[in-house]
Amino acid sequence: MDNIIKVLFLEPALPKYRAPVFRELSGVKGLSVRVGYSSVPNLDNVEPKGFDGFKTRQIRIPFMGEYLIWTWYHVFAVFIESPSIIIMNWDVHYMSTWFTIFLARIRNIKVLLWGHGYS
Repeated sequence: MDNIIKVLFLEPALPKYRAPVFRELSGVKGLSVRVGYSSVPNLDNVEPKGFDGFKTRQIRIPFMGEYLIWTWYHVFAVFIESPSIIIMNWDVHYMSTWFTIFLARIRNIKVLLWGHGYS
């Protein structure tokens, strides 16, 4: 029996420059890749072609001139998807990130945070 690594990406959006990365990873033998994405103002999403992608919703809560963001699916994904690893956007505005990390740790699911710049 093959060991499949189930990778779940939880993204704030699906811009066109990221789609080729997910398509390429979906073609790697031994990986099962699924991408959950939402919407970010002023950033257009593309359709998830060539990989398993699905849209989620987020709640944006005004806070001190910025926004705090909550995505219920991030928390539920730990139980619904049962991935081997969750790869999430590293953005301190996402309150749901902390809950997801906590629940993933309890379920022995690895979490990788990625990002660039500053938030």
